[in-house]
Amino acid sequence: MPIPGSSKKKSQRTLVARIAAGSGYDVRLAKNLAQTTSANAATMWILCPWLDRFPKNTGVWLSVLASHDANEGLLEALSASKERRPKVYAGVFAVDTLRPMGRLIRRLKGEGITGVINFPSISFIDGEAGAVLNGLSLGVDRELGFLEACSGEGLRIAGVTRSIDTAQRLVQMGVDFLIVHGGPPTRTNADPSLEVAKKVEGVAQGLIPVIPLSRVRRSNDRG
Repeated sequence: MPIPGSSKKKSQRTLVARIAAGSGYDVRLAKNLAQTTSANAATMWILCPWLDRFPKNTGVWLSVLASHDANEGLLEALSASKERRPKVYAGVFAVDTLRPMGRLIRRLKGEGITGVINFPSISFIDGEAGAVLNGLSLGVDRELGFLEACSGEGLRIAGVTRSIDTAQRLVQMGVDFLIVHGGPPTRTNADPSLEVAKKVEGVAQGLIPVIPLSRVRRSNDRG
């Protein structure tokens, strides 16, 4: 719901813009747990062991095509330590058909994970292929159901989306932050995530950080 008071709205939108620009909220991608200890305490990490397998420019978008292996790599990376890591969000392929949802959540909690995000996200696939996945109950609704179940089990959650409607649902679920995208870069639009971020900022109303996916990828490259 909109927050009363135009001045308050303006200040909150300014805050979101600052955060989205990367000056106040740092989210990075990590290939392993050791990497998550190499930055300042304010940095949030998304653990994605599959990063090594794909080229930098296309890896994020191709990751979803091989996501039936993504969760296995994640679990292998986590098994090295049971330590609780409050700044780490496990990047989970949330429409995994090989592992029952409850079993996967129990395994994550058992490995000391306290935060989860739907990354890679099925929203990386759109058009006809995306419609087919939705028809098979392997689309965004299943991702959201997984995150909701994680929240119900006491895990912190964050969300990845390209949709305003999905962003609204994620905000209502209580995500810590949103990473938004508009699909892969094109010749006519080098960064589609920026336009989506502007729209989602209105949904978030300054209550949570809204971060374009491109910012996360660039901060990771710098790190």
